[in-house]
Amino acid sequence: MDILENFLNNIAYKFPKGYPDLNDHNDTELLKEELKKVGIDLNELINTDHYDERKKERGNILDIVNLNKQILGDEYNIEDTKSEIINNIEAELNKRLSYLEDLNAIPISFSKTVAYKVLKPILKINNNKYELLLKTEYSSKGGSKSNIGTSYVAIVSTNKLITLLLIESKSDADLEDQVISHAKREDKDIQSVTVLSLSNFEYIIPLGESTPQKELINPNTLPYKLKASYRVGSDFTHDDYGTGKVVSAASSGTRSGEPDTRGIVDWVEIDFGRPYVSGGEFKKTRIIKNVYTSISPLIAKETPA
Repeated sequence: MDILENFLNNIAYKFPKGYPDLNDHNDTELLKEELKKVGIDLNELINTDHYDERKKERGNILDIVNLNKQILGDEYNIEDTKSEIINNIEAELNKRLSYLEDLNAIPISFSKTVAYKVLKPILKINNNKYELLLKTEYSSKGGSKSNIGTSYVAIVSTNKLITLLLIESKSDADLEDQVISHAKREDKDIQSVTVLSLSNFEYIIPLGESTPQKELINPNTLPYKLKASYRVGSDFTHDDYGTGKVVSAASSGTRSGEPDTRGIVDWVEIDFGRPYVSGGEFKKTRIIKNVYTSISPLIAKETPA
């Protein structure tokens, strides 16, 4: 039994149903008060000083080291184009980090360390795509070090934004290992790591191209039942796992479980009531990423017969 489950079992008697109903205002307020007693505040996702420092440093892009004439050709001036792209990336990064900082909570972070994949800029030119290798600097032992990478990843633990990493593209398994190594270097307690991602993590920057219209998705090909939103406590039906309850969810720039401008929820965590073992670890919930809603303009609408 993990710490969070033990805590909930100890306070269950205080709730009319024997458990906190997250759809009941009185229950959620009581749960917040009980969590405050043990030093957990659900009213805000907390920025640590270390995160704020790394956000400032790694959010200041000094160069795109792999942007060259071979990629751009004769049509674009390298320095002017580089400056334009850097401004674009910095603005998008700040927008996405502001969204993350405005979340009330990431519940899964109380039992696991979360590696939240925020942004990977990709330049698209002449139908070719290039991962952009960004250069920044960060402070270290009274001096500064260069940091080169393609992807921004925010680390969240116990509802605190711990740091912002700029890393080269890695698989989720490699990213988990890197987060654990980073925690060891910082002499921090190591929890199991869960990787989450914004649905538009790969940020396409087109040059001289119009964005092609996307083919609409047939809702019958999706493995889950479409809903207008996936709020905490609501039902979620999946072809493989059955029907469960939404534990947590997140979308860029919206309230938890509500779709973004594309009608997508970045990820939904569901308790299907069927514990299972994955990667040698006992798990009670499943995370479904990039979940469409019934109001998404990317979903094909049924036509009357």
